[in-house]
Amino acid sequence: MTGWWLLMNNNEQLHPFTDYPGCVTGPDKRKIIVLEEKGKEYRALNNNEKNCVALQIDKGIIKNDSSKCDKGLIVIDDKKFYLVELKGVDVSTACKQLFSTYDKFSKELKSWNYEYFCRAVVANMPSPNNYPTSYRILMKALKNNKNKLVCKSKKLEEHI
Repeated sequence: MTGWWLLMNNNEQLHPFTDYPGCVTGPDKRKIIVLEEKGKEYRALNNNEKNCVALQIDKGIIKNDSSKCDKGLIVIDDKKFYLVELKGVDVSTACKQLFSTYDKFSKELKSWNYEYFCRAVVANMPSPNNYPTSYRILMKALKNNKNKLVCKSKKLEEHI
């Protein structure tokens, strides 16, 4: 990722995404941030009006055919980066896409020192005993922190 630099966080940090017109929304302090696609929805409740930037990752920031998640949400004030998969895919495919995006951004943007969270909104959720290998691989990459990987069916809403 090269190019655009968007100055945020009290001039502390530069964020490189402005070379992607139409793929970045914000920064702003909306109380509700909705990321949606194909009937699936991720809703971030921003009650404390933190500075946030929404990203179109699939066919936006990452245009090639590689595996990647659909959207991203950067919470600038907390140095958190949410990666969101919204298509009606199964949990296994969603976790593979999230892992691929996490791996790419965590390496390329290492200097940001942001904390990553992965969210998947899928058509159907398996029982916890039947979570796929890709779920366990992603969970391991996220240091087995259950708050960092959340999968829900059709809609996910959380406070950020």
